[in-house]
Amino acid sequence: MKRYKSRGSDLKSQSDLQYVQFQPSQDLLDVRFQTMSPAERGVYWTLKLYLYANGGKFPLDEAMLAKVTGCENFGEIWEKIKPAFVIKDGTIRHKVVTKDLRKARKCLQGRRRAGLVGAQKRWQSHGKAIAKERKVNVKVSEDKYSNSSTSSIISRASSSNSFLGEEVKFYDLASVILHPRNSSDRTCIRQVAAWLRYTAGKTGDVGLFQRAWALAQEAAGGRNPMAAFMAIAKSELGYRKLPSVLANQSAHATTV
Repeated sequence: MKRYKSRGSDLKSQSDLQYVQFQPSQDLLDVRFQTMSPAERGVYWTLKLYLYANGGKFPLDEAMLAKVTGCENFGEIWEKIKPAFVIKDGTIRHKVVTKDLRKARKCLQGRRRAGLVGAQKRWQSHGKAIAKERKVNVKVSEDKYSNSSTSSIISRASSSNSFLGEEVKFYDLASVILHPRNSSDRTCIRQVAAWLRYTAGKTGDVGLFQRAWALAQEAAGGRNPMAAFMAIAKSELGYRKLPSVLANQSAHATTV
């Protein structure tokens, strides 16, 4: 999948990595870099940064490269710094950038796996306890009510709240693999978890959480996991945002 936009358009960072470690000494001690003029160093490093931001490769188009580097005599400078790059399949690459990105992705995957294992442990050890605790807060004594309408409401609420533990488990695990970037993303996961709890209680669909978890895992492999998950949750599960009066019964309404 290409990580750069079409020719002539404004270019933006589209890498799936936000941070990359690199060693300044790799360039400072490199003879080729030491012999570059200030202008050549500026173009060289600008191109390297674009490579970091675009998954390690960039289209070999001198007009575009001149635009992104802001260099009027790009062609002349490019001829001097070109040996520092790898030209392959109509793109430019850099061995060090490729190595750094590979290392960063490996590190990120390790952290994701560790986080998933931790979330799964919380799912197993705390889910039942949390569900039991939340049920206490919503349980209503049937002795206080006698009419059938009120009893029906209590019955539906009890059925929905029986899935509070599953709601917490789903929120914990989905928050790990979908990588929410801000409070808005976390709110979306919380709303989906509340909807799952409400819908499972209303319909008796005990497999709803498992299907939602499978969709979250599928979305996690994409470039924008949150957007992908919300889209397939609506199309595959029929997710719709709950009214606030129902969403406020969420297990996370007072804890997150």
